[in-house]
Amino acid sequence: MTLYKKLFEELPSQISCIEEALKTGQYKLAFDVTHKLNGSAKICCLQDIEESATALEKCLIQKRHGQTATYFLILQQRISIFINHRQLILDYLVNKQ
Repeated sequence: MTLYKKLFEELPSQISCIEEALKTGQYKLAFDVTHKLNGSAKICCLQDIEESATALEKCLIQKRHGQTATYFLILQQRISIFINHRQLILDYLVNKQ
């Protein structure tokens, strides 16, 4: 449960950081933050977020910078959906223990 709480705390700042890095052409920073976010998604078994982060990572690695906005938007939407269900998820984890 602590892992999910930490994830809920970090995701908004990570997605903001990625967005700003992409806007300013700091693609290495965008990749680094996306990679960290992707690792967290994998650990927490958040497949939708993981798939979106992986797609954005690949786009950045292949230097397809013109396509990053689309992949970022998908990642941002999936994180938003996850965050909107924060209380439901945390309540479920508490009751599961």
